[in-house]
Formats: sequence, C-alpha cells, structure tokens
Amino acid sequence: MDAIQWFVAWAAAMADASGAATLRVEAGLVDADADCPHWRPKDGGVAHEDPLSEPAVRLSCAPKPPGVHCMDWRASVVRDAGGALLLDLETAEDGVDDDGLQRLAWAMEYGDERATVLARWPERSWTGIRPCVGEALELSVPAPHRCLVAHADGKPVPDAFGRGSEVRCAVVNGGPAGAVLNGYATPVRDGDAPLPGFPVQVGACETARVEYRLATERNREWHVAHLVTATAVRAFLPTEGC
Repeated sequence: MDAIQWFVAWAAAMADASGAATLRVEAGLVDADADCPHWRPKDGGVAHEDPLSEPAVRLSCAPKPPGVHCMDWRASVVRDAGGALLLDLETAEDGVDDDGLQRLAWAMEYGDERATVLARWPERSWTGIRPCVGEALELSVPAPHRCLVAHADGKPVPDAFGRGSEVRCAVVNGGPAGAVLNGYATPVRDGDAPLPGFPVQVGACETARVEYRLATERNREWHVAHLVTATAVRAFLPTEGC
C-alpha cells in the first residue's frame, strides 16, 4: 500500500489599488503532516499595490487521496479595521460555497458567537479554488471589510480605515428589548445627520448584518473615520432574555 502523502496549499493575499485583492495559490506534496509547516513555494511573490493594506499568508495541509493531482479548497479574504488582510484557507471537499457558509453561520444559536462569525465571514468573503501540485494559481477575489460588531449598550464602535467609497458592514444582536443601530461620520458635530442607510431597527432576539457606505462627498477620502452605535429600544427586566 502506498504511503499517505500530504497536500500542502499555500496562499498569499495582497490588496490592489481598487480595494479588491490578488490571491496567489501554490500547492505541493510532503510525506508527513509534520513537514507541512516547512513547505514553501519557490516563488510566492505577489505585487503589493495598496499602501493602506498589509498582505496575509496562510498555509494549510490535508491528506492527499491516491492519484489526485488537484484538490478543492476555499479561501476567505477580509480587510481588518486596521488595514491588514485576514486570510483563511481550508479544504472544500464538502462542496460548500460562500452561500452555504453564510447559511451555516446564520444557523448558529443566537448569541455573541454567531455575531462574531457573521462579522468575520462577511458576504462574498469565501472563494472556491482548485490548486494543483507544482502549479501557481493567481486570481482577483473580493476583499470585503470585516463587519463591526455593535452591542446594544450605547458604546460606540470606531472604524477609521479605508476609503469613503468602500462598502462597510455591521452586525448587531437585538437583545431582549430590540435595538437601533446608527452610524455617524467623525468627528461628530452638532446637526450632523446619520450616515446613509441609518438608523436600522433590529427586532428583539434578532440579529442583523447591515452593509452601508459612507457619505458620497467623502468617496475620494482615505482613512475615513466613523462610529457605529447600537442602543436598546427600551429598558428590560433582568428576567428577560433570548
């Protein structure tokens, strides 16, 4: 019987000047899983074009079925609030795409963990790829912003990274009283109106994930700052819960 080999997938993500990302994927083989972390491609360079973003590299490994030269994987590329790209890489033999992963996240039990997963996996973050041993794959992929998680306690959540034209995202749990989600450009001045698309009403014990843009007149700005705040609709008793 042939010894089991391990299929190593290496990926590098770097943002381009348009706000999307270039994903370079290479694959190789090693004889034991202990060798996986030490595998590196011969040339893993990707042109880094966006001065606002830091690139990300991820390596993943899985047993290689006999006779297989290429394997299905999926990669998630997300922009963090500080500018760095976040990259996840995992096998996709289950055939689940971005829509399927979104459904899995929404099917989680209501609570902070579900909100965190929904924020870490914004829509369109996952891309299916099929690297082959000894070959390099390079493609342009979406790189949505990681969603802000706002709690209905009135404490503002700041976000200062990126361009005014980019789509942003926020996740909020309504809690037992429901919540109102609002967003403001900063610094906030007297008379300033909420950002376009706000306020957002969230039902009691419901979760909302909302995409929004900043004001049109700020589309050309970089490092646009804004605040997202969620407040409870009404006071609730300690005995109430979701």
